[in-house]
Amino acid sequence: MVSESFDLSTIDPVTVTNSPKDTYHVKKTVFWTILFAIFAIFITLLILTVYFGVHQKRAVTESTSTKITTNLPIEISTSHLIETTTSAPPVGRVPTNLRQEEYRLTISPNLTSEKFTGSLNISFIKTKNNKNFFCFVFFFSGTLFYIFTCLETTNEVVLHQKDLSLNNSSIKIINSSLTTSHLPILDSSSYDGYSELVRLKFSSSFIPTQNYTLYLNFSANISHELHGLYISRYIDINGMNKTFMTSQMEPTHARTVFPCIDEPARKAIFYISVIHDSHWF
Repeated sequence: MVSESFDLSTIDPVTVTNSPKDTYHVKKTVFWTILFAIFAIFITLLILTVYFGVHQKRAVTESTSTKITTNLPIEISTSHLIETTTSAPPVGRVPTNLRQEEYRLTISPNLTSEKFTGSLNISFIKTKNNKNFFCFVFFFSGTLFYIFTCLETTNEVVLHQKDLSLNNSSIKIINSSLTTSHLPILDSSSYDGYSELVRLKFSSSFIPTQNYTLYLNFSANISHELHGLYISRYIDINGMNKTFMTSQMEPTHARTVFPCIDEPARKAIFYISVIHDSHWF
């Protein structure tokens, strides 16, 4: 018979239990860690379910917001605002009761102050057979004659102008085949900035078959854009800065230089003079 001795002090009291064989023991720190992880996963899934459920319901609501019935006029209901736009009003045109024939223009530009001034004379014939012509004469720091034919009775002269300063006190009918006492007198002038038209209304109508001359003064700044009457600069072969003036009237930039009928289809003859310092050329 073999006898064995045991040192009870070396035995872990936890391992010596009378618990059943199928019972497992887990440390408290591990248990709470697993429980917290399961709870966090549950909360995350709940939040995702609510989020996607609400958005899906909103998408279905928007896709079915249009209601169409067949027994009544079509009814459309929507939560979105519908913007409506209206087209711009048409640009006014110069009436065809006066037809231009000739412009006699004298300009006097000032390249130091970069301004120019002018005056205008307009001559026209009014006829019944539409065979005569309508004429204006303009002057930049001088005079301009505009010869035109009046084809229908009117007391109004309509011209294009943009960025010009007209001297209303100078606007007058200075010539006619009638006696001087019957010359129309300027009553009023108005400007339509949208259509760029100036309307000159006179005290009496122009009479058919009669010749008239309209005179006016005006001034404007010389442009730095590449249209109208504009300034350009360059350096010559000696390294000197030079300034010159040029013009670009097409397609509708003549109105920035002098009052006129500035429509490509309304042709006319031009006589242009330029007053300048002798050293410019």
